[in-house]
Amino acid sequence: MATSLSSLQCEINGCKRGAVALCLHCSNHICTKHFQEHTQMINQQLHPLIDQLNKLSNKINYLTIADVIDPQQNLEKWRSESHRLIDEIYEKKRCEIEKLIEQDFIKQKNEQMKTIIDLKQKLKIWSDENETTSNEVRIIKQTLEDTEASLLYFQKMFVQIETKPLIIDPDFVFVQTRFITKQQPVHDVSFHLENLKCTNVKTLPIDISEWRLRYCANEEHVLVYNGTSHLYLYDTDLNFIKRRKIKDSYYMDHFERYDVIDMCWCESLKKILLLTDNHLLEFALSNDRIEVIHTVKRQHNFDFSSNFYRCTCSNESLYISYPNGLPLIDEYDLSTFDFLKQWTSPQTCDANAWIESIRCNYSKKQLGLSIMKAREQRIDLREIKTMNFVWSTRIEDVKYLRGLYPLRNNEWFVIESSDDGILFHIHADGTLTSKVKYNGKKRRPILLFN
Repeated sequence: MATSLSSLQCEINGCKRGAVALCLHCSNHICTKHFQEHTQMINQQLHPLIDQLNKLSNKINYLTIADVIDPQQNLEKWRSESHRLIDEIYEKKRCEIEKLIEQDFIKQKNEQMKTIIDLKQKLKIWSDENETTSNEVRIIKQTLEDTEASLLYFQKMFVQIETKPLIIDPDFVFVQTRFITKQQPVHDVSFHLENLKCTNVKTLPIDISEWRLRYCANEEHVLVYNGTSHLYLYDTDLNFIKRRKIKDSYYMDHFERYDVIDMCWCESLKKILLLTDNHLLEFALSNDRIEVIHTVKRQHNFDFSSNFYRCTCSNESLYISYPNGLPLIDEYDLSTFDFLKQWTSPQTCDANAWIESIRCNYSKKQLGLSIMKAREQRIDLREIKTMNFVWSTRIEDVKYLRGLYPLRNNEWFVIESSDDGILFHIHADGTLTSKVKYNGKKRRPILLFN
């Protein structure tokens, strides 16, 4: 049965008046007096807000270039650091010169003085005896000439310094503006991948369907799976080393599906993790051994077609995602491969979205997620321990975002798969800064970085 306001008492402490309204500000039933006081209190809060707004408006209105943090400060800092480096090299070499002089100068000088003293003694003897031969005079002249030449050489060549011109590349200093807006214009850049300076990018020609190509790299090797029953190992210059068969008698007894759908380098284990539809394989390059990790299994009760899809790892955990619209990420302990937790929506992505790619940024302990949702494609960054949201960047007018790769300085690369492939460069703050076109029909980019 509903209670009328007339039967309620004002809920403000000490007030015995009847309630006339429900205050949405404090969620209490209040009388007319306290209703007016609450209304006045709320209205009074507007005045400082108006003052604050006016002050902010004046700041923006009178903002000048001089008020902006001087961009030349960074340039001056670079200049000072460069000069400091030159001064350090100069001081080091100056000390080397002083050390050489201290060690050898007195020795060289004394040797020359000894020659002069010996010659003086001979001249005095010959002069006193007054019996000098023409041959002795010739020897004296030759000795004087040799000593004088030696002195001249000593003065000019005692310490030799060879310098090389200091080469300053204008690209050492990169200048750009960065607008704080919701959507940044993306600059088209067209050049060869080999000239890309923000990472070490190489290309590997492989004549197969692009969707079947999988690869990963460490500081020494690149492992490539091209959709066949073999793995191909290269060095970081993409020189072929060897071929390794995945399926042998050992694996045929355990499972039939052996297509590698994703792989990642595990720094803490010093091994490559290979993900198939139903299994996780551990590949040790040191002994060429592949083992099945039996504790890693599907952790959901959906249809059987929703098998494993993508994997990545931090220094402590392994993360596996699923396809077919499942916003799930399974977390395993890397030391034991025991199941720890299943992350789901909204901690991973929207309930009606799914994760196309997942990669870990070791240095920042963050997960990059390539999210697919109807016609929307975006890159989300989340904290690795809590899945707390960091930033999200929507990428427009693309067919299919497939590859996601962390770079140095906490930046990211995204690969769009099509005949006219595009590499998207995302800044550490989530700003989409540039895109690089490449011939995706003929070549697939292999990104190598520390």
